[in-house]
This record gives sequence, structure tokens and C-alpha cells, in this order.
Amino acid sequence: MAKGGSGDLLTGLIAGMLGQYPENVAQAVEAAVYMHGLAADMTVRSPDSAYDEHTLLATDSLRQLGRVFRFRVRGANGYVWLQGLPADALPAAATREGSE
Repeated sequence: MAKGGSGDLLTGLIAGMLGQYPENVAQAVEAAVYMHGLAADMTVRSPDSAYDEHTLLATDSLRQLGRVFRFRVRGANGYVWLQGLPADALPAAATREGSE
């Protein structure tokens, strides 16, 4: 994430979230930061990915934003996972994409 363009992508996400939720600045920024990281996680953990943490570019993460906006992971206890991408979540999430 320390490559050219990553900060621009994050800034765009923050601006978009602030534009939609101007009354909840802290939550909008937190959501944007979370989505930025989740897009990177999805890129490098995809089963057919040729990327890793060292080769990831902002444009690679950008391609995942559609999935990020629809992403939900529920644990066996019914709670939504909010702390990043669990190691075993991606294959299941790929099959459930957009279903919730």
C-alpha cells in the first residue's frame, strides 16, 4: 500500500464517504480506510491472484471496490466480521458476493 496512487485511492474513498455522510465524519473516514484495506486484502488473497503485498498497485485494489461495497462476512455466531478479512473468508465470500 506504500506505492504511488494508494493515497489518491484512499483520498477518493474518504471524499466519497464524506459526501454521502457529512454528519458522521469519523465513521465515514473509518469506513473508507476499512474499504481501502479490504480491497487490497481481496486482491492479494484471491485464488487466481498474481499479486502479493510487494507487487500490489493502487489500480489492482481499485478493481476490487465493487466487491468491497457488497462484502459481508458473518461468523457462525451471526456477528458481522468488521476487523479486516479473515484468512478463510475469501473463497466463501466470492461465492456469496452480492447475495446479502
